[in-house]
Amino acid sequence: MQCLVPKTMASELITYIQGKDTLMDKKFYVENRRRVAAHMTGNEAMLFFSGEPVRKSADENFPFFTNRNFLYLTGIKQEQSVLLLLKKGEIISECRFVTKPDGGTAARRDGVRVFRQFA
Repeated sequence: MQCLVPKTMASELITYIQGKDTLMDKKFYVENRRRVAAHMTGNEAMLFFSGEPVRKSADENFPFFTNRNFLYLTGIKQEQSVLLLLKKGEIISECRFVTKPDGGTAARRDGVRVFRQFA
């Protein structure tokens, strides 16, 4: 699989991941998506997946780490999430799909999920 984020952007992301655990400004992610979409031509679509948790044993997962490309474009650190970038002519649209939080057992077990209006 080829990295879709240029090396300069990837190094910024690694510095961010290693140095901070707080979310960055929303404008940072909006600008990142704009720069990636600028490389798209004509009628194209790009899908980015956050990833799936890896099983450690029958009842435990390894700590989850979001796909770096997905994190760089969204800032969302949550499994089973998707970012879709579409370009039709000069019009760029984006759609984020996040798992609906249940607020019950899964939230206590896995942590609170991102709500749709904040994604």
